[in-house]
Amino acid sequence: MFHGIVWLAGQVDEIVVKRVGPAVLTGGFQCGAVRQEIYRKPVNPHVCHCRMCQKAMGGPIAAYAAVKACGFAWTHGEPKLFKSSSIMTPGFCSDCGTPLWFRFDGDSWIGFTLWVPRRARSRVARARLRR
Repeated sequence: MFHGIVWLAGQVDEIVVKRVGPAVLTGGFQCGAVRQEIYRKPVNPHVCHCRMCQKAMGGPIAAYAAVKACGFAWTHGEPKLFKSSSIMTPGFCSDCGTPLWFRFDGDSWIGFTLWVPRRARSRVARARLRR
């Protein structure tokens, strides 16, 4: 076990992240300033087209999956918060602006934006180069 940090609306809540073996997923976003690990299998992959997600993503949809907060850890960098509504707080990279996650106030689940894990991206890039 190790300690992870969950950022909520300007306050920091410390939680215990339970490693149950190696991370199920690791990844980062556009500029690499923020990276994360997920230790539980994500659930409910979906796209959202609500107005808040459209504004956050700058497009018609946002792709998310969910994981319990105790199975999610930021391993490099910290997300910046923007209290965009009275019910939830999203986080984004302060370096490049990429939307990273959201959490409904008082909820034990985190909705994180879907990314391509580093190793998978490398395989995709290699496959494209071979064509």
